[in-house]
Amino acid sequence: MSDGPRQARGTWLVIGLLSLAVGSAAWLRLNRPVLNTAESAGSGDRGRGSFHWPDSRIDINSAGLAQLDLLPGIGPGLAQRIVADRLTNGWFTSVDDLTRVPGIGPRIIERIRPFAVAEALDLQASGPDASGHLDAQ
Repeated sequence: MSDGPRQARGTWLVIGLLSLAVGSAAWLRLNRPVLNTAESAGSGDRGRGSFHWPDSRIDINSAGLAQLDLLPGIGPGLAQRIVADRLTNGWFTSVDDLTRVPGIGPRIIERIRPFAVAEALDLQASGPDASGHLDAQ
């Protein structure tokens, strides 16, 4: 009786489990909360800090076409209209301001709300360039 096939299956099982363990460890390391030391420094909770997840929402005032296209319900056409509106009418003060863009209504606003933000920008700074990105100064 030969143990060759049985041993090969065991080897592949070990390799698979190790791959799963390494992948899980890497995912956990990359997606762990960030220590917010600035917030904890002013509180009575000295030395402990508080944990929060980094804000990964897309800023509709500084995002380019590719970033806007990532928002649910926003394709290349609406992304182009958002950038064009931003160039013509200025910054958005809230995500709700996107309703001024033709083709964006309350349903799309509700779909993108968890993933988008309208950051307050320095109004004295120069605005977006023709591609929709903020000018680097």
